[in-house]
Amino acid sequence: MKRMVIVGFILLMSAFFMNRTLAQSGPSWLIQGNLDGATKIWDFIEIPNTSIIIAGGLAGDNAAIWKSTNGGLTWTRKFYVWHSHWSQRGIAQFAYDGVKNIIFACSALNYSHLDWLSIHYSIDQGETWTSLVHPEILGQNAGAFSILLLNNKLYIAYQEDRPENGNNWNIYSAMLFRLDVSSVNPSDWVWEFLMQYPELDYIMRLAEKNGMLYVFGRDKASNAIRVFTYNTQVLDNMATRIGTVEEVRLQVEQYQAQLAQQEDKNSASDDHSSDQVVPVNEPAQR
Repeated sequence: MKRMVIVGFILLMSAFFMNRTLAQSGPSWLIQGNLDGATKIWDFIEIPNTSIIIAGGLAGDNAAIWKSTNGGLTWTRKFYVWHSHWSQRGIAQFAYDGVKNIIFACSALNYSHLDWLSIHYSIDQGETWTSLVHPEILGQNAGAFSILLLNNKLYIAYQEDRPENGNNWNIYSAMLFRLDVSSVNPSDWVWEFLMQYPELDYIMRLAEKNGMLYVFGRDKASNAIRVFTYNTQVLDNMATRIGTVEEVRLQVEQYQAQLAQQEDKNSASDDHSSDQVVPVNEPAQR
């Protein structure tokens, strides 16, 4: 009898605490402002010792960057091109140089008004942004999927996007570049080519640990993720200088001018062909 009383008491208390637990509501969520027009956010960065947060992603089909100066309570869009380009991914990632107080951002697969422009930077804590022209070898719509700042070198993971040997179709493969940002003058930053990965569709992420660079990419054949590791000192010996930011900009301008001349020549040739009179054979007289 005594044992039954004890068992009954235990069951009663168990039911009491279970009902009390079920009656409790889950954790409440505090809404921290609204990112105007944002459809996807891929990355954000906090500026140390401030209340500034920078977020990047997509607004509709456009790459966009938002800024908060009060820890995320309110947001203002700082980078956007009105209805003039399309971006598959938008702003993909940020990197921050705390010594020079520069924020870097990369955008992936841009079209129209952001052709050739895949790297962006801000020297005023995200208030205004400047876009850099990437090297001509990458093609005008190349996408930068990941960036990593290490020892004054901004490593950039690209998916090139350019015509193959003058054909209409484009080729896609992963390329690893870096930008030497040691100089305080952005025009003197130096583009360097490191390597190409023909077996990869693109590099999705760069990471660093103990001085080693980790490259994560998607295999074209199997869609599996492949990982490569490099000693950054070895990469220093592999790097091929392409030119300063200003030199690369001028190279791309020259390339664009050549393309425009070729298009004009092709157009003139087509017009001339359409103006030619094609003789019509008259019916034979009987």
